[in-house]
Amino acid sequence: MTLVDEIGFDAIDAGPLPESWRYQPGTPAYCPDPTIQQLLVLLQRAKREKAAANRDQAAKIMAKLPSEFPPQELVRVARLSAGLDTLNPRSWIAALRFGFAALRAA
Repeated sequence: MTLVDEIGFDAIDAGPLPESWRYQPGTPAYCPDPTIQQLLVLLQRAKREKAAANRDQAAKIMAKLPSEFPPQELVRVARLSAGLDTLNPRSWIAALRFGFAALRAA
């Protein structure tokens, strides 16, 4: 961790390798660009029994989105779905755009 700190990144110990599922697709910590404090909370909220179903559902929705859907909007939607930015109007607008894009593609 010292090396990571020295090159300018923030690092946390997210646990041993068997716990790595906590930040894989389908968990709250996957892709919402959290702060370190938020990441620690998201890692604890992960539910192993729900991760695969969440991942598969997200993949189905993402496959329907137009390729030009802005990546930064996806991060906003991920943050909102993880319980972050709930008071940020831009995140809610991104969620609406995401929903309309998914509906149009269906």
